[in-house]
Amino acid sequence: MLSKCRQPEEASLLFEIMLSDGLNPTVDAYTALVSAYVQSGLLDKAFSTVEDMKSIVDCMPDTYTYSILISCCAKFHRFDRAGDIYKHAVVLGVILEDQDAFERDFFQLKPYYTDVSVF
Repeated sequence: MLSKCRQPEEASLLFEIMLSDGLNPTVDAYTALVSAYVQSGLLDKAFSTVEDMKSIVDCMPDTYTYSILISCCAKFHRFDRAGDIYKHAVVLGVILEDQDAFERDFFQLKPYYTDVSVF
């Protein structure tokens, strides 16, 4: 909800309160925070949050997290990051519920991506 309202500061504060209360963040909680940052154009914070997420046991980015990041790359013309995201998802063996949609979104970026070795 806070991501759609473009309130990343409030989403971040809520997340910090959750952590300070001793609650374990879930993939969904992290992904919602990533979405809040992306919706507000705070790409570095979104990517940093995903890195934090990777350090939590049983809290690896999932299909939705990666889809948000791929869409973010397209929206903000960060095609250089799209290849890295895709490679990371493949290396981790992320099980994509909608593999076709994920690859379609990613490969739409191909004409803009200069490192063709990722394809």
